[in-house]
Formats: sequence, C-alpha cells, structure tokens
Amino acid sequence: ELTKKVEGRLLKEIDLMIALLLRFPQIGTMHYIPKTMTVEIVFLLEELTAQEFEHFHELCNDHFDVYQRLTKRQFSIFNMELAKTDWLSAITFTRDLDSLTYGELGILMELVIRDLGKKIIIEDGEYLTDDFFCTTDLTELINAAKTDSSQDTLVGFRTKGRVMVFRDNGDDHDIHVVK
Repeated sequence: ELTKKVEGRLLKEIDLMIALLLRFPQIGTMHYIPKTMTVEIVFLLEELTAQEFEHFHELCNDHFDVYQRLTKRQFSIFNMELAKTDWLSAITFTRDLDSLTYGELGILMELVIRDLGKKIIIEDGEYLTDDFFCTTDLTELINAAKTDSSQDTLVGFRTKGRVMVFRDNGDDHDIHVVK
C-alpha cells in the first residue's frame, strides 16, 4: 500500500496522486485542493495554439456530456484552462473529487493521447500499465480519497524516474517519494 502517514493520519489523496502519476505518464503534475475538494490534472505540452486548445476543449465537452448522460452523473466542477509561455503550454483539467471516476479519467487520457499525443511532454522512463493497476484498484483509491477529510494541499509530479508528492500548507512542507 502506498499510503503515507502525516501527523498520524493516513492521506488517501497521496495514494491517489501517486497511483495516477505512475499509471498515466501524460500527466505532468497534479494538485489536490482541500478547500474545494478538487483535483487539478496538468498536461505539459509543446506550444499549443488557441485554436488547437479550443478544438480539444470542445472535444472533451462533447465526450463528457455524453458520459454524464450515459452514467446519469453530474459534475459539480469541470473546468479546463490553457496557460502558455513562448515555448510551453499547460492544460489544467479541474474536477471535483466527489464525482470523479476512473472511467472518466480513462476517457480524458484517451482524448489527450489521440488529440494532443505528439505535443505532450513526457519524461523518459518506465511507467506502470493496467497489468499493475487494475481498474478496480484505481476506482478504490478514488473512492477512498473521497472519504478523507484532509486539509492538506498536495502537489505531485514526476522527476528523474520518481514520483514526488508534497504537502504544501504555507511554510509547512512534507515530501513523499516513490521510486
């Protein structure tokens, strides 16, 4: 089990972030925001035009509208934003943790790979496949994180073949590293 103890508490959000970063190399960084109970999934890309982002945004909206109708689930928070520099773009996908599902993440990853695949910046290295994390395991991690009442803001990313998750509450920082 990946769960870490912070001040005597088990943080299920850390497990979830580590698992998703290990499973999906397309994710550049992740953030857990306790005030809004949201996760932010950030994809780092080579320069993306506003037109390419709009096309991707519309594609996601269309797919997730159908997903909501088929599953009879409503998203409380569903947002996508583009941030750009001269040579780098970042798409931040924000979702409420309460209605987030593994099926939805699978759709998002498939859309990212299919529509933005050549522009995604992925660190070289080995990544875990569905053989390691089955759908049930990731679904259980998502559900466990929904029941945690953590007030810890978390930031996770991958660097030099490791996944790192920081607890960031002002001046107080903890780090969890998974090789």
